[in-house]
Formats: sequence, structure tokens, C-alpha cells
Amino acid sequence: MSESSVIREPSDFSLAINDSIWIKRFFLSFLQAYFQEHTKYTWKYSSHDTGIIIVDKFAMDLDVVSKKPALVLSRGPMRWMNTSIGQRSYVDLISDNREYTDLLQSSVTINCIAKNGLVCEELALIVRNVLTGQKDQLRKNGLHKILAIDVGEERAMSINVEPEVSVVPVNIVFTKQTNLTSLQDFYTSSLKIAFDGSNYGGFSGIVFDDTVFPMQLYENRDYVINVSGTSLTFISGMAPPTGATLSINYLENVSLTEVSESPTGDINGSNRTFLVDNAIYGYSPRLNEVKISGIANA
Repeated sequence: MSESSVIREPSDFSLAINDSIWIKRFFLSFLQAYFQEHTKYTWKYSSHDTGIIIVDKFAMDLDVVSKKPALVLSRGPMRWMNTSIGQRSYVDLISDNREYTDLLQSSVTINCIAKNGLVCEELALIVRNVLTGQKDQLRKNGLHKILAIDVGEERAMSINVEPEVSVVPVNIVFTKQTNLTSLQDFYTSSLKIAFDGSNYGGFSGIVFDDTVFPMQLYENRDYVINVSGTSLTFISGMAPPTGATLSINYLENVSLTEVSESPTGDINGSNRTFLVDNAIYGYSPRLNEVKISGIANA
């Protein structure tokens, strides 16, 4: 296969073509921004102070919704709509480099959850109405078209708490434009290391003459994210040597925004565990630390 026909994987942590993350972050940021100004169900970033929980389904402990109402987002299937021949938008006749574009159809279910079924119904109608009334704003920020908004029936949901809670799903079917020029890896985090001179420490076994610096490290090969989601540990024998510097990019667990920082911890040739400032998306639920005291039933 020639180089021009290969769909490449960039080393940076760009979200440009990660449709799944884009969709989740798009709807989460929209709902969080709207309910931040809501007088009755006011959303705040602090999980201790917020009046409503708004998260992706992989970023919370469902037990907390027995104490506070919640909007829990779940993405549905995605499929190409094949709006053009071969999905091609550009072909270089000299190099044969190609770009692809198409409409992507998908859906998002926003599960409105609360102890009281009437609260679920109210939240579902609020979500339906604001999505309907803000269609132009949604299109302005990247959505192509909303095809349907369905409010489902109320049902009970058991989440290992007493009593059971109620849920009313709001399903949104939509399309968005996707341009494909390369593929990214789908690791949760992207970690790089730079060395002091030629002091490669335990990394000497994977440093070659043509290694590009700072060197890209790979999750589950060179390091693992710990269960808390707030720290990482290098594999045995791979402690960063004295003088090295680390930089990490990852998705923050609540808003799914991209964070770039330097993990904190001693870089001395023996320490292998480093901390990050936020919980990394996809690991231990960020909201399981919610503490409820003196809050009336919804």
C-alpha cells in the first residue's frame, strides 16, 4: 500500500474526528450551559453544590440520583448516510491524496432521572422544549439537522437503592457533517516524555536513533491510568529518569473538555506514579463523592 493511500494516525490528542466524543461533549456542554442559568434546576460544576446532575453515563455513580435529579446522556448508533459517491470530497490527481466527507446520522438519549416521576416528566419537557427552541443555535455550533425529538414513557429503574427511581428518556435523532483526513487513536489519554540530554533511564529499551522527541508513550503499554482516574503509573522498570519532563492530554470526566498539563510527582528515576489535576474520563465515576445532607426529596 502506497503512503498516499494510508489513512494516518496523528500523534496529538485531537478530537477533530472523534465523532463519539464530539457528540457527547456537544450535548453535555449545551445542557450544562442552559441549566447553569435555570432558576429551579440550577447546574453547577461542583458536584456538592449542584441542584441537578448532568453527565455522560460513564461518568457517574447512579446511586447519587436517588438524592438529586439527573440528566444522564447516552449516545446511540452512528451510521454514514452516503450522500456522495465514495464519500469523496477531494482527490489530488498528482499525489492521489484523498479527503472524505459525509453526513453522520446518530442519536442521543438524555435520561431524565429522579425519585419523583413528575420531576422526570418536567425535566423531559424542559429538555425537549429547549432543544426545539434552540435549533438555530445548535446548527450554528456544528449540528447539521435535528431529525426527530421523542419523549418516552416514564418507567421505574432499580439502581440498588430504596425506593426505586423513575426515568423518562428524551431521544434526539440528528445529523452532523464529518470530514475525514486521518484517524486518531482512541486512548483515553496521550502522554509524552522529554529527556535531559541522553539520560533515557528505563526507557533506553524503546529509544532508537530515529525516535522523535518528546517521545509518545502509550496507555496500557507504557503506563496505566489508576482506578481513581486521577493518577497514572508507569509499568515496572519504566520510571522517568531525573531531568525528564512529562506532558499529558486527556478528557476531563464531567464536561469532557480536553486538558493539557504536566503530571505532578517526583521525577527521580524510581518514582512511577504521578497525579493529574482532574479525574480522567472513562475511569472511576467523578460524582461518587457527592455528599447529600438535608436535601428535601425532589
